[in-house]
Amino acid sequence: MIKDRTILGARYAKLKTYTCKDWRKKFSQFDCEYLKAKLATILWWDHVDRLPPGQVYLNELRCNYSLLNEDKVTDDELMEALMKMGYKKFWAYKRSRTPLLHKNERKKRNET
Repeated sequence: MIKDRTILGARYAKLKTYTCKDWRKKFSQFDCEYLKAKLATILWWDHVDRLPPGQVYLNELRCNYSLLNEDKVTDDELMEALMKMGYKKFWAYKRSRTPLLHKNERKKRNET
């Protein structure tokens, strides 16, 4: 979870007030279901302690996240999507990089 939200900007800070209707509108700009799931997972983790109750839509999306689909969206695509959601470039870059453990799993699957 990102600790210092004040440096992330007003657009990012606004996300913590979103309702299910707001989330649906924000996510409607993306076609890829896996990108939506990965975005929802990151957003949920970054806002878990500040989201209003009843985030059904965001929870539904993040439940679709799976490491088995890690290779369906590139880090750069995820970074661009995070910026569209309101993250500043620096934080979008940091949050979009695939963890080394996941990269190793992806490499193993591609070798078989």
